[in-house]
Amino acid sequence: GFECVTLPPAFTGSSFTEIAEKVIGGEYGRLPARSSMPFRDAIRRLLSVDPDERPSAKQLLNSLLLRRPLRAHLARIDAGEPVGMSAAAGSGYSEQRSLSAPDMPTA
Repeated sequence: GFECVTLPPAFTGSSFTEIAEKVIGGEYGRLPARSSMPFRDAIRRLLSVDPDERPSAKQLLNSLLLRRPLRAHLARIDAGEPVGMSAAAGSGYSEQRSLSAPDMPTA
């Protein structure tokens, strides 16, 4: 997510050691001011130095950041609409739904 928004990676440096020190110290690049608060919060938590502060995959999927887009994506799959990169290219590819209804994040 970080690189998709900022283009450069979260941790940069001229050597592996410099990058490792930034990772260990939690020193990552700045997000653009236009980034939403839920996105900023998710990135802050995901890049936290303290593993206990990082969200689990389940917590991330149930977050405000992903809940609505995930439901909309699954609805498109259920409706048989083409989705994904191949669909954008007009190949007619359609993903199989990978989450069953009980697995879907709740409101």
